[in-house]
Amino acid sequence: MSEKITICGSMQFAKEMIHLKHQLEDLGWIVLTPDFSEKSSTYESLPSDEKIEVKKEMISNHFSRIKQSTAILVANYDKKGIKGYTGSNTLMEIAVAHVLQIEIYVLNTLGEQVCQEEVTALTTRFLDGNLKNI
Repeated sequence: MSEKITICGSMQFAKEMIHLKHQLEDLGWIVLTPDFSEKSSTYESLPSDEKIEVKKEMISNHFSRIKQSTAILVANYDKKGIKGYTGSNTLMEIAVAHVLQIEIYVLNTLGEQVCQEEVTALTTRFLDGNLKNI
């Protein structure tokens, strides 16, 4: 398999996404990941207007990675007391994948959250925590 998959998810899950990248590569995928520099202290210390410009560029760059892919994997772990948390950026990434008719895999079951219906409606398959379910 030489298909590309892009991992999407909260930057708080960076370690988990790196681990998922290695597991997916072992399964034969070419894996694209977010730009983890958003987690850096340099980004956090930027003035608000500069932070918005950097954020816009990061979002656009990640959308470009999604456009190159045949699938996305949503790395949704528990966060803020929500099971299988999916934030606003990840919801946008799911929408982009849907519009581009790219497969959407969600790693973990969703808990009750604001975008639960939207994510469920657009998801190709929930993996129940097992990448072999792709």
